[in-house]
Amino acid sequence: MAMEVLSSYLPGGKNAEHTRKILGLQPYQTQLYNLYTDSQLIKILKYCILTLVGLIENLARAIIEKDAYIQHLKAENERMLQEKDAYIKRLEFDKLSLQQENESLHKNFNEELQKYHSKLEEIRKELAKHIRSERKRIANSENSSLPPSQNPISEREKIKKNRVSLREESDKPNGGQPGHKGRTLKRMENVQEKILVYPDKEISADSEDTSDVICPNCGKPIPRSLFKEDTVRQLIDIIDKIDAQVKDYALMKATCPHCGIEVSGKFGPYTQGNVNYGPRLQALVTLLCVRHSVSINRTSELISDLYGIKLNDGTIVNMVQRQTEYSRGEWYSLRDDICDSNNGCNGAHADETHAGYLFIKNVKLENEKIETRQESSNSERIEDDVSQPPDKNESDSQVLDKTSNDRKIVSKQLWLWAFLNKNSVFIIQSTSRRTELMTEIFGDNLSSKILITDR
Repeated sequence: MAMEVLSSYLPGGKNAEHTRKILGLQPYQTQLYNLYTDSQLIKILKYCILTLVGLIENLARAIIEKDAYIQHLKAENERMLQEKDAYIKRLEFDKLSLQQENESLHKNFNEELQKYHSKLEEIRKELAKHIRSERKRIANSENSSLPPSQNPISEREKIKKNRVSLREESDKPNGGQPGHKGRTLKRMENVQEKILVYPDKEISADSEDTSDVICPNCGKPIPRSLFKEDTVRQLIDIIDKIDAQVKDYALMKATCPHCGIEVSGKFGPYTQGNVNYGPRLQALVTLLCVRHSVSINRTSELISDLYGIKLNDGTIVNMVQRQTEYSRGEWYSLRDDICDSNNGCNGAHADETHAGYLFIKNVKLENEKIETRQESSNSERIEDDVSQPPDKNESDSQVLDKTSNDRKIVSKQLWLWAFLNKNSVFIIQSTSRRTELMTEIFGDNLSSKILITDR
């Protein structure tokens, strides 16, 4: 290829046959190469030699650069191998240190567990002694439900002694003693407005009022620029107006100019109806009804006084139920955390307390009422030909009252169950106090837990 390039620079042009012949290329069928003189041929050979020398020098330079690059790659490879070995050694050292630390922690944990077991045994012994001593005590109004009027005569003096204050009189004054840390109302940092109190009026610090102040003593004007701050006091109050914010959500639609499909927005979960209440208002209503135990009527009155929004009882009940559904996912996550064996909690505590009564309709009595009403209507149709005085006929209510003496409303006891560990507290209400309720709620997920109860 170098010969081909060289031939283009020789006299005679690119296609000169005599040039191709001198360079040793395939000659054309011509005798034109004889036209060159000896001096011209010498120049051509000299030019070819110089060209070949340049090519050889370039080739040698490329070989030297290649060898240098190979040496650089070898050095880089050796450095990376050394770093790899150092990293592996560091990992092995960290692994060994972690194993030693784990063994020490396990050892300390076993020692602490043995201490707690010994303390628990001591507490059990003390509790057993206390129970035996309590059984030997004589029942009185202090240690039982016995009224004070029925206290034994031998116990009355003891009760009087126990009720006498054993605190000695002191010369110290009433109230906080020296060294007691009081809680003083501190200034707040987030100040929204600053008021400047002048002798004639109060103005805002951002006001551009430059009028003079009349001296109350001599009646001459005093420039307001002469006044400087002396004492600063802070006032914390609510804003003048608490009002509701009403927003219109317009659903936007358009037709795609490319595919012709109608594209539109989508309303959120709180804008499904024609007129809706926002999440903050529903959260406030739920907070008042559930957390602060405010009645439905009081909640409606409070929302009306503060925001001017009229809420009926059904709307408030629906809000609370809707928020209950929204929080059901959190409720299930708390239940799952009680059963989770990977959260670091090996035990769970369970307890129940009485939560009042649940009043429901007596379904059995309702069914009996329906059957009795049907039987009485059938018997009246059969005996239509028998005329009886109206005062002899029994009304439906009288017949129903005679069929059963059961109550129309049946009450069931409610129990509030609480399950907790160091992370979560799970609360559920049920009409059952049986231990099987735990299996109904958690299934077999509590099999790997230590359940602690007061039974």
